Amino acid sequence: MNILLFLPGFLIVLVWHKGILETIGHLCECFIVQLAVGTPFLFHNAWAYVSSAFNFGRQFMYIWTVNWRFLPESVFLDRRFHMILLIFHLCMLFVFFWKFIRSRGGMKNYFCIFDPERDSKLDPAAVLYPMFVCNFVGIVISRSLHYQFYVWYFHTIPYLLWCVRRFSTPVKLLILGLIEISWNTYPSTILSSGLLNLCHLALLVGLIMELVPIRLASLHVKKEVVTNSVSTPSKSQPRKKASKKSWTGGKHKQA
Repeated sequence: MNILLFLPGFLIVLVWHKGILETIGHLCECFIVQLAVGTPFLFHNAWAYVSSAFNFGRQFMYIWTVNWRFLPESVFLDRRFHMILLIFHLCMLFVFFWKFIRSRGGMKNYFCIFDPERDSKLDPAAVLYPMFVCNFVGIVISRSLHYQFYVWYFHTIPYLLWCVRRFSTPVKLLILGLIEISWNTYPSTILSSGLLNLCHLALLVGLIMELVPIRLASLHVKKEVVTNSVSTPSKSQPRKKASKKSWTGGKHKQA
């Protein structure tokens, strides 16, 4: 499940660094590997394998939720609430996808059919930022978070916090500490659940308002080199005679 949250960011990274055609090739490789691993199960009972291995409609238990404890159980189990979360999830992914494209020079510079020939030095921000942000968006808008799900994103929180430059260091440390306290409260309470969502929301809004980290050298922008002709002095032009200076006996004399 956690790998699927990284998938949109992984696609952004592939298209940016490899181009559309090579991205399609890598996706085919992933599909072939998944098909090979699931071949024994597909031959035995294909429908049971697909419906159980990728069961997105399963219902979570309210007793274990960490992030939605402050909601009534009837709302937590309501399918309409799940649909609202899904729509909000897709909207947030689109917002960050658009921000990343604009930071990389726009649609024309981002989408390349063949090898985009980016800068030879890999841009860390073009890898970590989209993958960590997409994973964080999925965590924030998840239908339910259980205690073991903390390992999905705890290691990405410091990076995301320090991407928000408008937050001071004490504020960043405060958010980091409150998230840790919320996850270490067992069983979850209305207070811990609300505090966790408040910290998530603050970080999410900060990321939306903040510029995408970028290394300018990673942008592949074609520049025309203009050579200006330098006129050489003609023979008819007078030249200044260089003065020859020497030091003799500590006195300056001109030859």
